[in-house]
Amino acid sequence: MLEGYRRDRGLPPPPSTLASGRVADLPDRTALFAEVRQFLTSLTAKRPSLIVLEDLHWSDEESLDLLRNIGPHVWHWPVLLLATYRMDELLPARPFVQHLPALVRESDAERLELGRLDRSGLQQLVGSRYALPAGDEGLIVEYLDRFSEGNPFFAVELMRVLEEEHVIESQSGTWSLGELDRVVIPTIVNQTIDRRIRRLGDESRKALDIAAVIG
Repeated sequence: MLEGYRRDRGLPPPPSTLASGRVADLPDRTALFAEVRQFLTSLTAKRPSLIVLEDLHWSDEESLDLLRNIGPHVWHWPVLLLATYRMDELLPARPFVQHLPALVRESDAERLELGRLDRSGLQQLVGSRYALPAGDEGLIVEYLDRFSEGNPFFAVELMRVLEEEHVIESQSGTWSLGELDRVVIPTIVNQTIDRRIRRLGDESRKALDIAAVIG
């Protein structure tokens, strides 16, 4: 987070230990926590701030300890600390799973669980991207609802492939829809699924191989 921190406009310098974007010469942990709290106090005294921490499910113990130390102090600063993680990545072996209950409890954080898009949400997604007649828009929404099951990432990638294959195309500013007569599987979706399957054990993968062909 601090690697790209802008040091101009009278903003305070980042904590020296973390200034390069990497941890160097880690001091006593208590001293580091105090240094980071002082930095945030000085930063938010200049102006309100937004701090975004993504993919907490990959965090290590030391980062989570630091976050737990900062969390209870957030309410004293004009700052919004937004942290994201994926529910399907909450694996028991990862430190984040053990720390999550304490992170929520100690910081009095508000949790927002994002569900899948329903048909109304998919319709808004399609409508924000294309200007199609109501009938064609309904066909795309039905297609996405069936094959993405409301997963926003999959839905967007499906629309991207439909555009690349000119099933959905724009001519002179007017969108048109061709035949939705087959399923297209975006490459990145395949890669995402393959990566998740590789994390499974041999027995689980064997069961999936069988399940894929038994109908």
